[in-house]
Amino acid sequence: MEDEDELLQSATCTDEESLSESEDQCIPQEKPEETDLVQHLYTDHTKFEFFVVKSLLILSSTAIIILLPLYLDSINKNSDVFVMFNFTSIATCVLIAFITFSTRRFCPKIKNINLCKPPLGWSKMILMLMIYLLMGFMIVFAVDRKRVMCHLQDPIKGVVLVFSLVNYFFFCQKMMGLQRIFSATTIIVGLFITVDYGLCDEFRCRGNEREHRSDDAGNWSWQTHSIWAAIYIVGLYLFATFYTLLDRYLISSETIIPSSLSNHLLATISRIVAFQNSTSQLRTITTSSNKKNMSPLHFVLYLQGFSMIISCLVVFLDVVPFIGAVDTFPQLGEFLRYGFLCHFSFSENSPTCGYTAVYGWLFIVAYLIFLLCSIRFLILCQSAVYTLATMTTSLPLVGIWWSLFKMDSTQIGLLDWSPSVTGELICALLGLPIVIIGLTLLCKNHFRDCKLSKMNMPCLTATQLA
Repeated sequence: MEDEDELLQSATCTDEESLSESEDQCIPQEKPEETDLVQHLYTDHTKFEFFVVKSLLILSSTAIIILLPLYLDSINKNSDVFVMFNFTSIATCVLIAFITFSTRRFCPKIKNINLCKPPLGWSKMILMLMIYLLMGFMIVFAVDRKRVMCHLQDPIKGVVLVFSLVNYFFFCQKMMGLQRIFSATTIIVGLFITVDYGLCDEFRCRGNEREHRSDDAGNWSWQTHSIWAAIYIVGLYLFATFYTLLDRYLISSETIIPSSLSNHLLATISRIVAFQNSTSQLRTITTSSNKKNMSPLHFVLYLQGFSMIISCLVVFLDVVPFIGAVDTFPQLGEFLRYGFLCHFSFSENSPTCGYTAVYGWLFIVAYLIFLLCSIRFLILCQSAVYTLATMTTSLPLVGIWWSLFKMDSTQIGLLDWSPSVTGELICALLGLPIVIIGLTLLCKNHFRDCKLSKMNMPCLTATQLA
């Protein structure tokens, strides 16, 4: 009897143990809390500097989009786009050199910069220069003489923010966060509402109602328009890529991932989001900072210096039939001479120059402010997506502008006050609040991350990074 009792007890214990083991196997184990430590070392800045740079970036972007067609129409009256490239590159290079050497006298940060060395490595600098020149030639040539239809030129610019997000998901090395992605998507929705009417309305462009097909399409066939529209879109993609690469080169990013997971994760940190729910423990440390403490003046000086040299070398392409507007080299010389002289003729009644000097110098000043503010803002916010989202805020403002003014068709380059309620104005007024909401959310996320960065600075020790 005692042996039978012992056997029953042992069997019962075995059953209980097997049952407990099976229950342990069936019941999902509670995952330990994921340890995510994200540390962003932002460049020190005040809210005043941030908002001033941001406001200047929006205003300069708006001014460039408005002034570029006015400048091109004026200069095409007695010259062509190659003269514009030469003069603007020379003028901006001279101005940025003057500003740089002037500020070195009273600004210690600029004074300590070795101007003989490029702000980035030579290989990176050459790559950035190639992209910069390609995008400039593609965009300006596509807009010149209405190679891309007039009513499509401004609305298509909104695609740069979409390209920026695509570049982020494929090439960026730091995680932007779902809230920032949602904010950028909100801005894209606002931009779509803004440009939707302009994309469809081929009978109105920059305040003017179309009377003839050439008013919107120029003297080009639809095949030519299709080719240049594709070139224009590629140029806008290179524009977004330029700032994506600048973000990658200027902002360092390091991510510490357990070695057991390193074989399962892609190099792009945005992919980590997909693995956070399925991984038992993930500890990520991301540090971001300005790698070289680069000055925008230093970078723009090198960028515009090489651009000036190359634009002067390629001016002879003006005799190419499909690209240029002249047939012989003597005619090219006349174009260059008249074009440069017109930039210093401020007489409104000039029969040949028109408003070339006014729009040319305004465009140069706006472009210089745009370059400096865009690079500075990228250093402050450390996000190419945020930088391009700020630039695209200009599109609703441009839509409102062309509902208040129009280009005078009788006198090239002249603006007429002509307020009117149009579909473009209504769409711009509907899209602008949505864009502002998206920018506000991005701004709040930025300052929240800056605050957390300062609070968590002591926690990021060498032991944690080891």
